Amino acid sequence: MKKISVSAAALVCALVMTACMASSDGPGRPIAPFIGDHVTEIDITHYISGQEEQWTLTDSEEIARLSQWASELKYEHRQFEDGQSPGDGDGGEVYVFTLSPGGNAEGYPGFSYVINGPEDCWLLIEGYWFSVKNPLDPPVSAPLGGPGIRGGRVEDIYYVAPRLSLNALKSLVDSRGENLNWSDFALYESDDIGSGLYIRRYPIDDTLCLLIGGGSPDSSPMYIKLAVVGADGFITDNCIDVRTENIDNFINELNK
Repeated sequence: MKKISVSAAALVCALVMTACMASSDGPGRPIAPFIGDHVTEIDITHYISGQEEQWTLTDSEEIARLSQWASELKYEHRQFEDGQSPGDGDGGEVYVFTLSPGGNAEGYPGFSYVINGPEDCWLLIEGYWFSVKNPLDPPVSAPLGGPGIRGGRVEDIYYVAPRLSLNALKSLVDSRGENLNWSDFALYESDDIGSGLYIRRYPIDDTLCLLIGGGSPDSSPMYIKLAVVGADGFITDNCIDVRTENIDNFINELNK
């Protein structure tokens, strides 16, 4: 498990207390990790391994990516006894997103995303805890050279697309099924390997990759295949279309 300092856990607890005091009678409106179109800056604080990073996201495309990630999260409200919430321990990783300007205008000042394990992720929104059902790491990273303003000078912009994981793929398949499309994978690292057809390859690990192929990104994919990568680095014919075939069965067969 990733570890953060006790001070980070204390920060989460402080956020809970402050938010609950501010809304002791309940929010009176839906609670959601919402990033409105009017938001032009997002202050980010990231805690992991006893270290703290702070920077400000200002690039509109990066804000849009984060907004899309937040809007696609699936979660349910959970209640805990005092001292038993996901933020009361000293382990985990925390992202705190503070929206500006005008975050309070719509009543959505921001939210926190707590990672206590690959399948143990939580949203903290105005003092309310939500268990995340399709955990995915936020598509953000600190700018090269340390904390600062992102989106100003070209040399200040540093975004590394996250690699698609098998768990993330399963979550997308579970939520989208046969409706999976190009846009569902827009956040992830990929490269264009097509010749004639439009084909994008999404590396997963040394032995697996995802292939999406079709006439163009404006039309539905002809296939979305989980494929085996050979020892020579070339993609083999051993594959399944994840929209119609079972990923776990495929992996189990590979491991026999």
